[in-house]
Amino acid sequence: MGLQKVAFIGCESSGTIRRAFQKIGWKAYSCDLLPADDGETLYHIQGDVRKEFTKSPFLMSANI
Repeated sequence: MGLQKVAFIGCESSGTIRRAFQKIGWKAYSCDLLPADDGETLYHIQGDVRKEFTKSPFLMSANI
């Protein structure tokens, strides 16, 4: 049993990239100042990406 792959997608409220990572088996979170467009609350963090990224995910993607 290996480590769980985790992705943190900053500056994304659409959920498109988050869902794409989840579809291939990653535990993926999106983060944006805005709420998630798709209504997600468990895997979307509404807040400042600079503060939330300190939780040390394995991969980060930021859409700026």
